[in-house]
Amino acid sequence: HSHSHSHEAHPQRNLPPLTAPKQVQQPKQSLARSFYWTELRVGDDLPPLTKPAVDRVQIVRYASAAGDFNRLHLDEPYAHQLGFPGLFAPGMLAMAFIGQLLTAWLRRGHVRKLSARFIKIVWPNDELTCRGRIAELRREGGACYADVELWAENQKGELVLRGQATCELYESPQSGGGDGGG
Repeated sequence: HSHSHSHEAHPQRNLPPLTAPKQVQQPKQSLARSFYWTELRVGDDLPPLTKPAVDRVQIVRYASAAGDFNRLHLDEPYAHQLGFPGLFAPGMLAMAFIGQLLTAWLRRGHVRKLSARFIKIVWPNDELTCRGRIAELRREGGACYADVELWAENQKGELVLRGQATCELYESPQSGGGDGGG
């Protein structure tokens, strides 16, 4: 499903002006604000995202919300019967975390493509850290893209997912990114 965000339809919400707290989670993090394609370099790391430990409730909720009614994600005794230590997370849960990493990093850019390969099972109590690195920067048809390598590891440092994404970004403050226009 393509993410088509229309820039015209921004109903003005009656919110107080945002005053940025002085202490942001990553203090000296160059990427912890809106940024532009021209500022990126191949090899730059995205700020990592560490999720709280996955729990059974989250697994069941996610599987149900995703319409994934595979009993291995819902039914502990059934998982035991099939020789698993217990129920485990659908692979798409780790993919959703990777999506969060990207959108937190991109702010006003857009994820145009996202794919991933599931490598290891994610179990309850696993703590996943999602990471990314800029693999390529390119221009195509007047737009600016960053290709990003993505991966997620559990608390033991084992790779559970590897993926890649193509993100479209504003080139520079002059390219319309600075005025909220689109």
